[in-house]
Amino acid sequence: MRSRSWSSSRTERKTGAVTLPDTRSGSLSNTMKTILITLTALALVACANSSGVLAIGPDTFTISTSASPGKGGVPAAKRIAYEEATDECTKRGRKVFALSEKTSSPTWTEGMASMELNFRCLSPDDPEFQRQRLQSTPDKILEIRQK
Repeated sequence: MRSRSWSSSRTERKTGAVTLPDTRSGSLSNTMKTILITLTALALVACANSSGVLAIGPDTFTISTSASPGKGGVPAAKRIAYEEATDECTKRGRKVFALSEKTSSPTWTEGMASMELNFRCLSPDDPEFQRQRLQSTPDKILEIRQK
């Protein structure tokens, strides 16, 4: 049997006829750390998901989506939400009428941008189906009390 050897710059130990890298030096643990960091970064870069369309009333629905910054963040989450809402309403032969939307940008503690869309599926001739004036729901309400 012939002996194998890896790079001469590594610490090696011989076991029988095969030369193995020395795992006591910590070189494999550094490799594992690098692999783990790379996989974590890929997971954050490549994530986008959706709750799916949920009925919350007659012809009224909600959907929550999220997307990592690598997938496009808030704009991607918004696109996913509206695409799924459009698909749902098209199946019913109707059009999307957005009631409200709420977005949040990624932070250090929460790496995903999110979008929540509440909408109705209405026929184009429905009197309620007219020019929309969407307003964002405030995250915080400040109350000023004067003495």
